[in-house]
Amino acid sequence: TGVEHYCANPVLDAILCAYFQRAKGFGIQVESHMDLPEELPVPAAELAALFANALENMLQAVEGLPEEQRRMVCKCVRSHRLMLEFSNPCPNPVVFGPDGIPVSGKQGHGTGTRSIVAFAEKHHAVYSFRWKAGWFRLQLAV
Repeated sequence: TGVEHYCANPVLDAILCAYFQRAKGFGIQVESHMDLPEELPVPAAELAALFANALENMLQAVEGLPEEQRRMVCKCVRSHRLMLEFSNPCPNPVVFGPDGIPVSGKQGHGTGTRSIVAFAEKHHAVYSFRWKAGWFRLQLAV
């Protein structure tokens, strides 16, 4: 069987392949559109860490849902900035802190979200976390 590829950058492609394969192993439907430019606006390793944190959070959020609800949607489009969106079903409303960042009530959770915020602040990216109508979305413009 052939290996699926999601983008031309080998570092990012390896992360996407690993997480999407893991997701499919959990019975999660993966929708992906990754239009990443050849020349990235930030170092590939740092963008890969962002992807890994976002994808890990998504996996944890959906793996316990009924199989028909398990979905991960990942989009990247090129504009004057790199526009990223990671979304997944989330039946229960999410609690946000006064800074607009999700608050986890579980011990040991929230590290990935803090890493995403740190990435955004370092690279002057615009980001938002939202929950609406049973879906959680992370959007970034890098």
